[in-house]
Amino acid sequence: MSTKDYVEKIGDQVVRGNMVKATYMLVANQYGAKIEEKAESILMKGAGYALKLMGVMDVNDFLKRFTTTIKNVIYVPFKVGVNEDYALVRQLGVLVHEIEHVKQYYDEKEMFMLKYLADSGERAYYEGMAQGAAMEFHIRSGHWGSGDRLDKNIEDYIEYSKDKLVKYYLCDKEDVEATDGILRSTAVMVKDMIRSNEYVYEQVGMVIKLLGLDK
Repeated sequence: MSTKDYVEKIGDQVVRGNMVKATYMLVANQYGAKIEEKAESILMKGAGYALKLMGVMDVNDFLKRFTTTIKNVIYVPFKVGVNEDYALVRQLGVLVHEIEHVKQYYDEKEMFMLKYLADSGERAYYEGMAQGAAMEFHIRSGHWGSGDRLDKNIEDYIEYSKDKLVKYYLCDKEDVEATDGILRSTAVMVKDMIRSNEYVYEQVGMVIKLLGLDK
């Protein structure tokens, strides 16, 4: 089946798989990123087995549930534009999230990778900024609706993100509380149409425009 047959609605707009695939290509090119399927990567398979030996997670979970970005390469656990396992809107949130990590790498190079791996507080901060970028997409695209529905989606997302940081990213709970502040302040600013981060505002705007969600 062609990606053009994969269809979802985001807000009032119809989004097709081929649109998502093109958006990935154009946004990655704009921000100096590369997209690879995680299950096809020898490096990622090796990392998955290492995590299994460490007792962190199952290989299959690592390859099929989690996106991993190393330097400027984004390893996605799905076929871009195909929503059999990952909804198209979820794929778009992943793109925005991971492009923020690519920027973090370009800003700090190897120091970013060192701090991310070695320090729970730094890791929680970097992830909080990336989660905030994805949240901005979901709010501005209309995916999360408005009013009480929007507020509930924001709250659910914040709690889910915090739990994920503790369970899968091995961040200390105290560090995760700082991430809570990042996400809540981002949500308030985005809802009030204030630019919380110029870089994120621009890349989210590019995604929304490419998909026709700005109409």
